[in-house]
Amino acid sequence: MYPKDEKARAAAMAKMEEVAAGFKKEEDTFSDVYSTFQEERHTAMSPEERDRFSPLYFKQEAHAVARLLGIAQQFFDKKDYAEALKYLEATQLADIRARPAQEMMVQCLRALGRNSEADQIARDAILAWPRLSVMRRFFRFLGMVANEAKGLLVGLTSKGKRDPNKKLG
Repeated sequence: MYPKDEKARAAAMAKMEEVAAGFKKEEDTFSDVYSTFQEERHTAMSPEERDRFSPLYFKQEAHAVARLLGIAQQFFDKKDYAEALKYLEATQLADIRARPAQEMMVQCLRALGRNSEADQIARDAILAWPRLSVMRRFFRFLGMVANEAKGLLVGLTSKGKRDPNKKLG
């Protein structure tokens, strides 16, 4: 703010830290309604415009969610489940949902003894991303059989010619 005036810059930084400390004290009483008010006050878009798909906004949101999940994964790997959960919960504010986030959240909640919440999130995740493990294994098997059959047929019909499906060298 004051790149050439070190004294004014230091005073501004001190004031900013004072205000930030005040916010930290009031963290438990901070209102979601106030957050919504601030969002509406500072946005240049109408609610209708915000509901339209924007590739640029989507890209930015995906980047933010990816960063939050990366940080959560680091805490999760250290078994700091409470801290990981903070970052995972922050991703819930985005329009983008990721299955690994839901899975990690379930494990964090279970580790913290919050099993009923974990069960609800696990049910929601299964509805959004059904596992279908038996069906997937069956299709994987069919794909393998089809690939082998194709290779066999190409080998039988090529009569010594190079197989077009195999790389050279």
